[in-house]
Amino acid sequence: MKVIPGIAFEMLPHSRTQEIVRLVNESNVNIPGLFAFRVDTDKINAGGCTTNASMISFRPRISSQLGSTALNIYGPCFKNETKVKCRFDSSLQNIDGIIIDEYRAICLTPFASVHGPVSVKVSIDDGQTFISAGIFTFAPLQ
Repeated sequence: MKVIPGIAFEMLPHSRTQEIVRLVNESNVNIPGLFAFRVDTDKINAGGCTTNASMISFRPRISSQLGSTALNIYGPCFKNETKVKCRFDSSLQNIDGIIIDEYRAICLTPFASVHGPVSVKVSIDDGQTFISAGIFTFAPLQ
């Protein structure tokens, strides 16, 4: 990827040539003709998982204060026996997570009586320790 201040672009195979018609046979996600690029953050972490438990991130970063949004948690390598828990803000309530696969777990967001940003902490040791994962925003009801 090439970066010019304020602009980032990717040169695809055959760009700026008559061979551009061959692009329908190329891909960066193993589906011919399809290219996917992440544009929702300035910092892009490498895919996969890590043994470094402090490398936790989540998506989405905003959702309704009604709750029940699946918060996708990435970073550490999850095993079937990993016990994931999430904590929103200073709440004493821990939300049990669900392991989806080696790379992803989810926690459902709780109902929030007020809207706005809250800190999210994640535990991968059944609630013994919590690691700060970032800020989640509960959007106001419309």
